[in-house]
Amino acid sequence: MDLTIEKDVLKSFEGKRCLVTGGTGLIGRQVV
Repeated sequence: MDLTIEKDVLKSFEGKRCLVTGGTGLIGRQVV
């Protein structure tokens, strides 16, 4: 269970980081 929670937290963190850090980068990549 701990592993699943950690993975979930990591995924949430990565998602938030992507939105905050590379939000434009993700959009640019999708456009390209």
